Amino acid sequence: MRVPAPVPVRVVGNGDCERLRQTAPRERVSARSRRVDAAGYVQDLMMAPVTAAAATDPAAAVVQAAEAAAAERRSAGIEDAVLVATTAAAHVYRGSWRSAPVGAVARPVAAKQVAPLVRAGPVSGAAMAELEHEAAVLRALPPHPHVVEFLDARPGLLVTGWMAGGTAAALAHTLAASLAAGDTAAHAVTLCLLRQLAAALAHLHAHGCVHGDVAARNVLLAASGTTQDRVHVRLGDFGQAARLPPRSSSVTLPPDARLAVRWAAPEVLRHRRLSPAADVWGLGVVLWELYAGGAVPYASTPDTAAVLQSRLAGIAPPLARPSACPAPIWDCAMRWLSVTPTRRGSAATAQRRLDRAAPLVML
Repeated sequence: MRVPAPVPVRVVGNGDCERLRQTAPRERVSARSRRVDAAGYVQDLMMAPVTAAAATDPAAAVVQAAEAAAAERRSAGIEDAVLVATTAAAHVYRGSWRSAPVGAVARPVAAKQVAPLVRAGPVSGAAMAELEHEAAVLRALPPHPHVVEFLDARPGLLVTGWMAGGTAAALAHTLAASLAAGDTAAHAVTLCLLRQLAAALAHLHAHGCVHGDVAARNVLLAASGTTQDRVHVRLGDFGQAARLPPRSSSVTLPPDARLAVRWAAPEVLRHRRLSPAADVWGLGVVLWELYAGGAVPYASTPDTAAVLQSRLAGIAPPLARPSACPAPIWDCAMRWLSVTPTRRGSAATAQRRLDRAAPLVML
């Protein structure tokens, strides 16, 4: 069988987002586009036709999509919604939610919806399906104190518990100076966060689920305090999560699954094979992020497309030990970041390794 020649690649600016577009070989029946977006995800997309409304008046289509999203929030009982975050394809709002009859006390929640610009565009169906998939995964998982709390889901809307403390990525910036100075309290906070994340992953894996996008930006904090007794995290953003088939230890992701180039395990980038071991790799990257002050992996190569090519070729340098990371903790990371999935161990084992390493760090 003839292997198609390499395809020319060019980077095209698109507003505040740079995308890598790769022309599909002529032998392929369905045209596809490989994209690396500003968040560092690579994705093979089916080229879809632009909707009639968007082609005629794109601005009006986006306004209509925004109005529809607002109506959906109101119909779900979400009031006073304020946009607090955006992802590659979604908007996240903080609002007050009443799940019971009128008169019940409202609680703060996070409402995730497909962004109006995406909703009015050619990949609206795929984005809506991804959000519905995320809701289905969370609905099927038993509750866990370190997994984002599922509350409600409707077409185009996912409601989860509100986490007021931001992300672990932001916390890493806050703790950077203290970790560099060897502050014991900062190390205790970091280890507590890692143990809770490992516990969340162990829970997922025990119930036949893999997260697929473990990164500090997806680890949410209940409060913004930087003392150990105030650290409570929940793993969020299950848009790339997958259920393992019965009696199988891995799953092959579909072509339209988004892959985080700088965070994904090698086997995920090369073969789209997702397994619990790939999540453990992500745990290792989160450890590196925390001790590197919230730095981005492979930051010395700003072009994500170049990072993808070097990682696929196996020539990307391994993540180096941050100067603030104690040797016993980095020993854990080196195991989790092994290029051989079977050498990483399980998330439950990772949690036990952190427990054993903690006293050595506090000496």
